[in-house]
Amino acid sequence: MTTVTNLDYLEIQNTCTCEFDSEYTECYGDCWEFNVETFAIETMRLFERDSFGSKYPFKVDGLPLWNGDVSGVALVETPTELLRAITVNSEWRLRYKYNDGELHCILSHHDVPTGRYFRVSPIDSLDYENEVGY
Repeated sequence: MTTVTNLDYLEIQNTCTCEFDSEYTECYGDCWEFNVETFAIETMRLFERDSFGSKYPFKVDGLPLWNGDVSGVALVETPTELLRAITVNSEWRLRYKYNDGELHCILSHHDVPTGRYFRVSPIDSLDYENEVGY
C-alpha cells in the first residue's frame, strides 16, 4: 500500500461551470484551458529529453480504471496528450506532483470517487525501442 500526502499536490479537474450573458461570460471552478496550461507548465521537464520520433514514451503504473489498475506505455507528443492518456473520458479530478523525474498522481472519477495513486515515468527512447521490440 502506498501512502501519499496531499500537501504539495497540484489539483486540476475537467469540469467548469459558466454563466453566459450577452455581454460577458463568467466561469466558476477550474476551466479546461487553464488546467491544460497549468499541467503543461508543471510537466514541461518530462518533455525535456530525447523523443522517439516526435513522440515521448511514458510508463504509466497503476492507472485506476473501472476494472482495476492498469499499467502500460503511453506514447505522446504534448502535455495535453499525456493528460488525456492518464485520465478518463468522463468527469475526473487529478492531483499530481513532479518529484525525482516522475509524475506522482491521484486520480478520482465516478468509479474511483476517493481516488487512487499511480505513477508516470519517462522512458528513455532506447529503452522504449527495446521494450516494444523495434
